[in-house]
Amino acid sequence: MQIGSGKNTIKEHSQSTAMYQVVVPSDAKRAKLTRAIEALQIDLKDYIVSEHTLRLEKLLVAGQNAYDFDLYQNPGSDRPLENKLNRNDVLIITELALAITKQDATTTPPRYANYPLYHFPDPAFFLGVPAAGLTEAQCLETVYGGKLAIKTNNTERLPGLLTAHFRYAPNRTTATTVHAEYGPEMAGRGFFPTEPHVILNGQQNNSVRLNVGAGETTVIAGGISAAAAALDTRNVCVLLIHGFLVSEAAEAALRWNTY
Repeated sequence: MQIGSGKNTIKEHSQSTAMYQVVVPSDAKRAKLTRAIEALQIDLKDYIVSEHTLRLEKLLVAGQNAYDFDLYQNPGSDRPLENKLNRNDVLIITELALAITKQDATTTPPRYANYPLYHFPDPAFFLGVPAAGLTEAQCLETVYGGKLAIKTNNTERLPGLLTAHFRYAPNRTTATTVHAEYGPEMAGRGFFPTEPHVILNGQQNNSVRLNVGAGETTVIAGGISAAAAALDTRNVCVLLIHGFLVSEAAEAALRWNTY
């Protein structure tokens, strides 16, 4: 386009500019979800996606060095408080937590959910003192001195993460009149963020193993008072696996190998 005549001419040039759509997630949680969905190569509109926490449990046993947690639902053998993965679903892991608690299965009804979760061996709660050897709390320290591994078939997806990362001692611990501090954010509940995110496909053979640290475990199971008397309570190790559950996506996810 020209304006004017002769030597005084002004030329206007039009230049096409490419337009790019930039999507900025609203927060870090949304960014994690977006990246994982892209890795799965699925459309959010095709599946129900929700935040979800698996709860896997093992009774602690003196002298036992390794604990294998069962990830998948088995109504015949699951413990009352466990919340496991359905074989048809996919779980995108964003945080992990390792806790210890108590149970008393001798009462009517059994007391499974009557004791709080602890993310370190609080000696004000794990009171046991045997006639000889280390205390209950000291034996429980081996839980946080070991390693945690997640494996798919023969491939270690999370190879030997130190369980010291899961140890969380709140500012206010147990006293006679108050419970230990807990929350409100995930870190304040003992959760440790994982990066990159392991994606568990229910159709695959996934397993989780906890190896406790080398040391004395004589009274790691509890069942003993501060006066070395026998109790009916037992100590339980609780693994919490938090992330995004993609319902009924396991078969679709098998089409890709981008985990």
